[in-house]
Parts: sequence; structure tokens; C-alpha cells
Amino acid sequence: MRGETIAKIQRWTKRRNKTRMLVLLLAVLLLIVIAARGWWGSDRSVTTNEMGDEAPSEAAEANVVALDRAAQQNVGLKIEAAQTRTIVQTIQTTGSVGPNETRVGHIRPLARGRIEKVYVRLGDRVRAGQPLLEYDNIELGELIGQYLIAMAKLQKTQAEAEVTKRSLERAQNLVELGAVARAEYERRNAEYQNALASINSQKAEVAQVEEKLHRFGLTDADLEKLNTPTHTQYHREASHSVLRAPFEGIVTKYDVAEGEVVDSERELFTIADLSTVWVQADVYEKDIASIHEGQEAKVLVDAYPGEAFTGKITYVSDVLDPKTRTAKVRCEVPNRDGRL
Repeated sequence: MRGETIAKIQRWTKRRNKTRMLVLLLAVLLLIVIAARGWWGSDRSVTTNEMGDEAPSEAAEANVVALDRAAQQNVGLKIEAAQTRTIVQTIQTTGSVGPNETRVGHIRPLARGRIEKVYVRLGDRVRAGQPLLEYDNIELGELIGQYLIAMAKLQKTQAEAEVTKRSLERAQNLVELGAVARAEYERRNAEYQNALASINSQKAEVAQVEEKLHRFGLTDADLEKLNTPTHTQYHREASHSVLRAPFEGIVTKYDVAEGEVVDSERELFTIADLSTVWVQADVYEKDIASIHEGQEAKVLVDAYPGEAFTGKITYVSDVLDPKTRTAKVRCEVPNRDGRL
């Protein structure tokens, strides 16, 4: 019995010793792990500080190229702070240069006439209001004749009305004296009223002819000259019309010769103001959404390699060409020096 008890105590003691040894071993391992973590963290801190103050680690140096200031300048390397900027999208296309169609004048005579003198030729630069040609305006000559006839009739009717007015005044005096019958006074009054009506009708006819003459460029002063007693010579001069340049530009079309008889349907000159030009281009459908009126455009031409002319988008078509799937885009470019 005692022997069994001693044996049990020995076995329990062995188990207890094993348990103590296991707990001790675990404690030692735990201390080792804590010490290792502390050492590794301390070593990283020191290494990180050294990297910040001095040179990068060997692993980092393998992916770094060091350039001194002189080398940076040689290769054009610049260092700047990061910024938010707009990325410019560039769309390239081909086009053609032409005149600004709002500044192209097609010059025709106002009426049929005979060309007497031509003052400009193809390629000439003209200023606004400069005479281009002079011609005998046949229609204007006929209108002047009608005007003179209408004025003569009016003056005659006015003179007759003045006579009937004086006759009426005498009749009125005689009626008051009882020297003539009342019926005579009424007859003379009717004559006078008819003369006044004729004057008003003929004044309207004269005004109608005057309006046509104004359309040919004659002024009120010109009409007064026609009404003078010595109007015959001026009548011949007034029927001569002068075509003038509507604005400054270059004569790009010339189709007339002295002595020819021309009418209002014939275009004699074309004048283009080339101080601005239009560049017409075709832009593909996929790029149209990026183009808007008012945007800046750069135009390059073969005649001036390496030089860009700056203009602005003034028109973007809403219609696509069904075959090419492109839309027309127009750019207006200043051309004061006339190089385009």
C-alpha cells in the first residue's frame, strides 16, 4: 500500500516537473520573439532615418539614375511641382484656303449702257469708292428725258392754274358788284380746282421719276441743275454713270472692254477683300464633338514650312456627308500681309 503511494507520488512529481519545464520553455520562446521584434523594429527605424539623411539603400539604388545639375541642364530635364492642367486634344485634317465670301463683291451695271472708260485691270488693288469704269447709262438718259418732260408739264399746269386763279378772283369781285352772274363765278372756280388737281397729279409723276433717278445716284442738287435753263449740257453729263468699288480689295475677275454695250445681268468685275481668308476643312464624324465655334486653330501651308497661321473656328456644319462621313468646318484667318 505504502509502495503504491510512493509510486504515485513519484509519477505525479515527474508530470509536474514536465509541466514546469514546458511552461519555462514557452516563456523563453516568448521572450525571444519579443526581443527579436524589438531589435528588428529598432533596426528599421535607424535604417529609415539613415536613408532620409544620407544615401538610399542598395536595393533602392539599383532603380535610380543620379544626375547632377549640369547633366540635368544638358538633357533639358526640369523639376517642377505637380499641377493640375488641361490636356489639349489635337485634331489634324486637310483643307483649302479661299476668300472670305462675305467680303466678295460681284460688280454689275445698274442698267444697260455703253462702256466708255475702264480704270482698273485684273489684279489691281482698289480702295473703297474708287471708280472702276464709266459708261453711258442708256436707261438713265431715258429717265432724265422723262423727268424733264414731267417738269415741263408741271410748270405749264402751274402757270395755267395761276391764270385761272386770277380769273376766279375777278369773277368774285364782279359777282359782288352784280356785274356778272353767279354761274360765271362757279364755272371759273371749277376751272381753278381742275388746275389744282392736275398740279397734284403731275407732282406725283415727277416724284416717281425723281425716285428712280435717286436710285441711279443722282442727288437733289443734280436735279436742280437739270431744271436750270442751261441744262442741255448737264443732261448729257448726268446720263454717264460710274461704277465704284464697294470696299477695299483686289480685282479677281475682269470681263469688260471699252466700247461694249452691257446690261445689268452681266458681271463685269469681282473684288475680294483678302484681309481675312477662309480655310475650309472636312472633319470626320468621330472628331466633330470636340470642335466648336470660337476655338483657336493652327493652319499650316506648304508655301511656309514650319510656320503656323492662327485663326478661329467660325462655322461647324450640322450635316454629314453621307459618303465620307465628314462635316464641313470653316476657320477664319487674318491675312493682312496677303501671304495666304
